[in-house]
Amino acid sequence: MVRRGGSKTIQDRVFASLLYLIPLIEVTPFGRQIFALVPLIYKLFIPIFILLPFYNISIGGIAVVSWGIFFAMYLGIIRNYKMPHFLRYNAMQSLLLSIGTALLGVLLRALGISLNFFGSYS
Repeated sequence: MVRRGGSKTIQDRVFASLLYLIPLIEVTPFGRQIFALVPLIYKLFIPIFILLPFYNISIGGIAVVSWGIFFAMYLGIIRNYKMPHFLRYNAMQSLLLSIGTALLGVLLRALGISLNFFGSYS
């Protein structure tokens, strides 16, 4: 098995973990009931709730910020072979989780199940 990249610096690990904020922001509409049942989790998610309105900015029904972040991650990190493999791998995993969440939301809307059933804030 080929070992890629060697050792990972603290900066690489912190940046790779920050990439997972994107799917975390996207799943917050599914967790309103959990936040109501466990106030500690709600308090931990307050910084995410602050980022949520900025992430959901849309112009003409198109979520501009989320699409911008998607393409910035794809073109700037995943397709950039000068970046360490560790970061590219974690960026791809983050995007796959985001795509899965988006597909779940589309499926629920197609079945007529509102996210309000799950406790959406919007």
